Amino acid sequence: MPVPINNPFVSTTKPPLPSGKGMLEGKRLAVKDVFDVENTVTGFGNPTWAARQRPATNTATVVQQLITAGAQWAGKTITDEFAYSLEGQNIHYGIPLNPVAPERLPGGSSSGSASAVAQRLADIGLGTDTGGSIRVPASYMGLFGFRPTHGALDTDGLQPLAPSFDTVGLLTRDPVTLHRCLIACGLTPMAAFQNGPLGTINALFEQAEHGPQLLRLFDQLASKPEPRDSLSQRQLDEAANAFVTLQGAEIWQRLGPWLKAHQPIVSPAIKARLDHCASLTDADIEAATQVRHQIIQWSQQALSDNGILVLPTTPGPAPLINMSDTQRAAYRTTLLSFTCLAGLAGLPQLHVPQGQLHGAPVGFSLIGPPGSDLNLVERAITLLGHLEPTHAQ
Repeated sequence: MPVPINNPFVSTTKPPLPSGKGMLEGKRLAVKDVFDVENTVTGFGNPTWAARQRPATNTATVVQQLITAGAQWAGKTITDEFAYSLEGQNIHYGIPLNPVAPERLPGGSSSGSASAVAQRLADIGLGTDTGGSIRVPASYMGLFGFRPTHGALDTDGLQPLAPSFDTVGLLTRDPVTLHRCLIACGLTPMAAFQNGPLGTINALFEQAEHGPQLLRLFDQLASKPEPRDSLSQRQLDEAANAFVTLQGAEIWQRLGPWLKAHQPIVSPAIKARLDHCASLTDADIEAATQVRHQIIQWSQQALSDNGILVLPTTPGPAPLINMSDTQRAAYRTTLLSFTCLAGLAGLPQLHVPQGQLHGAPVGFSLIGPPGSDLNLVERAITLLGHLEPTHAQ
């Protein structure tokens, strides 16, 4: 069985970044190795890629914003190859430790930043979320993980994977620090947003191993979440497949020519995904685009009254590291039915850690309408004041 490594960093050399004073003073910042930082190479999780890059001449906007607000540099962190995985395994750089469940996966592809925060080697983990790469490691390691409204945080200086899905994301151990990070990055509350009702997506609660545990948790609330969906399991599966297709088409457009030219060594699982990307047809993309439009229309209706969707972030706790390849592939398919909705509709999603199952962290997510980013974090802080964590073995 692969052994996780304690060191989640690919480099801790401090770049020439002017430090600032502000609301993040004293907080240490771990940066996923997909962001440009002046005078350093952006490795993108693959040594062949890294060897062919020149040091960046500028620093990604969001890195500079956090440093200007007082955050202190901790280092650049391991990412899954080309940020194209949800597992947290990199055949070149290792598996970052999941310190709260060492026998389980850390979750990718922002696994290094998440591990640094969970190990208390950093207070803020900067990463990206295209298909769940912030939300999944946050769930697996008991962190707060935030995927913003698509385009809300500046992606300047970020290595793109699938641009219509790529978002900058953040990981912290507490919601207050997360809230301050979002303000430091220029977000403001949605003035017209009023706290609307909480709604559930029943098919996901039925599918999640900790779904009953979460429903018992929400029974503590004076205003319990009510079913607010017309999405069947079949429709969720179709949405996940559409996400895989559209993401894959963008990945191949972005990386295909480079991969053909340089033939890098990649893990078998990621190579299989890249081969699938190369096989996609115009008809595949058109069908997936129609599903995406349907999910956008559904979300607009579901969130039309400032409602917030509540759902399990993942199907359960982190999978064991020694899970077989067949089990891993099946699990990824299931996982994407949980993570695809926010990506397809460009919505903000916050993972809130809450309780354990089989001795490992679990939790839930809040999804709000576009632009409700800060409001979601504020709503989570209010909710946490009314919830007593539940545990199951």
